Order: sequence, then structure tokens, then C-alpha cells
Amino acid sequence: MTEELKVRLVRLADIYESPSFLTDDPAQFMHRYGDIRDAELAAFIAANLAFGRRTLILQHVELILAAAGDSLAEWIAGGGYERLFPQSGDSFYRVFSFRSMRLLCDGLRHILCESPTLGDYFKKKYSDSGGRIPLVALIGQEFPPACTIICHGARSAAKRLHLFLRWMVRDNSPVDMGFWAGWYSKEQLLVPLDTHVLQQSAELGLLRRTVSGRLPAPSLGTAVALSAELAEAFPGDPARGDFALFGLGVAGGGANP
Repeated sequence: MTEELKVRLVRLADIYESPSFLTDDPAQFMHRYGDIRDAELAAFIAANLAFGRRTLILQHVELILAAAGDSLAEWIAGGGYERLFPQSGDSFYRVFSFRSMRLLCDGLRHILCESPTLGDYFKKKYSDSGGRIPLVALIGQEFPPACTIICHGARSAAKRLHLFLRWMVRDNSPVDMGFWAGWYSKEQLLVPLDTHVLQQSAELGLLRRTVSGRLPAPSLGTAVALSAELAEAFPGDPARGDFALFGLGVAGGGANP
């Protein structure tokens, strides 16, 4: 990576990692709560619904939080979500069914029965594993395969879970909350990988296109490779590059803010 590109990426991250970023982003929901239990749960639900058009993502998260009332944690722990999410294969949001949403909440309810917060629960799981099992995999293990909202593929980029981890681990940020910064290093975070990120990364030469000119596959290996590249511009904090790549998209890709 050239020094010029490093400077450009850092400048973009400085611009877009700001309070105004929250206006149209699913990260806004976790900032509504003073109770860490509620904030973590709002983040987990919002991150795992972060698929498709932003306006629709925000609408569906709003629907859930409105049904939950003042305490998202109490609503989930008490099974209140069962009224919103019946045992139905009908679509709640895009490919995610009501049944899958119910299974997601079932998993969260089990965690809350075992531990006061999601962070406390996964801190113990991660510690018990000796750090040998990736945190994303440990999270996925808490939900059955029928819960299609959660990525269970070992080789998948698991974009939505890595987005959640970015929110939970990165500290000193006006966007990311840093609740888990005390026990999980942001150096270990991977960039949440989607088509937009792949496109911008390929245009910058951070990732190589295939021989046929296609974007690389959105795999775990691609996420690892891109995060290693971004670590050159953001030492110890590669996921901050997500803001820079977002900024490139806003600026029209070829622009040079």
C-alpha cells in the first residue's frame, strides 16, 4: 500500500467516523439505551438484520424495538417476542422468516438466563476456549442451523456478525460502543465484507479481481486478506477501514476527498 493511499484512507475514516454517521445507519439503535444489556441486544438484532436497503433495515428494527417497549432485555428474557414472531415460515424481512427471528430470540433468551449480558456470556465462552475458537464461531454455536439469520458457515465472511463485533469491540469511537474492548482486541477484528466493500477494495487495488475480472468471493479468506491490507493504514485497528471504504462509496468511488 502506498503512503498516498494510507493518507487517503485515514482522511476518509476521520471524516465518516463521526456522530452524523449514525443518522442512517443501523448502529444508531444501540445508542438509544443506557443499560448495556439493552444496548448489546439492540446491536445484535440490528447487525443481523443489516442486509438489503438501509431504509427497510431501519424500519424492521424499529418495529422490534417498539414491540419491546422500555426494556429489550426484559422483553426477550420474558418471552414477549413470541407474540411478534409466531412459528411461521412467512417472511418477516426478506429471506428471514418469523420462525427464524423467533429462534434468534430464543438463543438470546437462553444467554440472558445464563449471564447478565451478552458480553459476560461470550467472554467466558472465549476464555474457556483458550482463544482457540474464533469469537464469531462461538456466537454462531449458540443458535441452531434453522436460525438462518445467523451465519454458520466456517468459510463464510459472516459480514453481519463481524459488523456486530466491530460495534462491540472498537472503543473511543462516536459510532462503535467498545463494550467488549476490555477482553477482546480490536486488532483481531475483520472488516465486515459485502459487495460494496469488495467493489471499493478492488478499485483501490487492496483486493485482486479474478482472472475473468470478477470481484473476489465474499469469503473468510477474503475478509482476512482485506483486513491485513487495511492494517497497514490502521495499525492495530483494521476494522476502522470500514469507515474509509464507506466514504469512498459516498464520494463516488473515483473522487478524492
